[in-house]
Amino acid sequence: SFYFFILATVILLCSIAPESVSAKTWYIKADGTGDAPTIQAGVDSAAVGDTVLVGPGTYTDTTYVSVYTAPVPVNVHLYKNISLIGETAPPGVVIDGRYSAAAIYVHDVDSTAVIQSLRIQRVDPYIHCILDIRSRMPEFETAQGGSGITSRFSSVRIVENELFDL
Repeated sequence: SFYFFILATVILLCSIAPESVSAKTWYIKADGTGDAPTIQAGVDSAAVGDTVLVGPGTYTDTTYVSVYTAPVPVNVHLYKNISLIGETAPPGVVIDGRYSAAAIYVHDVDSTAVIQSLRIQRVDPYIHCILDIRSRMPEFETAQGGSGITSRFSSVRIVENELFDL
């Protein structure tokens, strides 16, 4: 009877544990004192289903991503199904993409991934606001201008953002 109780408890715990795990919110602050020091660090730390909540301020950090084997400068690389959300409506949270090929580069995510409530700044009004690339595009791989959001093989939801040309 005791062993049956233990076995039943273990089975019950194993069957409910996956559903009881809740998504985490990673809070990012412009001064680097949040749950992660940068937006990219928050994205890297987040698990599928988590939210990276970005506090007010201007973010200029750059990382390099391999796009068709070329290293490309981007501000944020979104490569998993998470939510990237500004804490306040635009222009409260600014991603300054003036010196990147893309302010946000997204690849291989589905429609559960979200980019919301961000102001994305770029330098050239003749470059793309949102660019969907399916093949190699040398103009995307340049260091300046680029796009606000570049999506590759993704169906990310883009909601209530402001794309602004300086």
